[in-house]
Amino acid sequence: MIARRLALVSLCLVVAVLLVPQPALASATVASYDFTCTSFTVQGSSTSPYAVIYVYNEQTQLEYSTVVPVVGGAFAGTVTFPVASPGTVFELYAWGSPTNDWEDWDNEDYFYEERLGCTVTSVPALDLAGLGLMTTLLGLAGWVAVRRGAA
Repeated sequence: MIARRLALVSLCLVVAVLLVPQPALASATVASYDFTCTSFTVQGSSTSPYAVIYVYNEQTQLEYSTVVPVVGGAFAGTVTFPVASPGTVFELYAWGSPTNDWEDWDNEDYFYEERLGCTVTSVPALDLAGLGLMTTLLGLAGWVAVRRGAA
């Protein structure tokens, strides 16, 4: 009799645990993104109420992030950051979050990519017309300065 009651109580506990709502897994999938010298823009989908867009600058060890709501299963947002030295590696992430706290992440499906920051490849050249105009203006300014000093 006691064994039957114990089995019944055990069965009730198992059923109760199974019926308790489990937290939703926080996942995110990126459909498209754009990485520039100063921003990371993402569009995607998530099973979570929020999505986190996160950028990590490996050189400065600074983090930049934003938390955006997921509406109808979709999210979009942008993180901005300062221009970095050439060759700086940026880690780009997007993940789903059950809360609006960027640190709330359960390692479910997420987006990750490493990208190099912008590199200046050349300085725009001054054309000959601009160089001629600048030389003329500097000469004129010198002439005016000499005339004022002589007067």
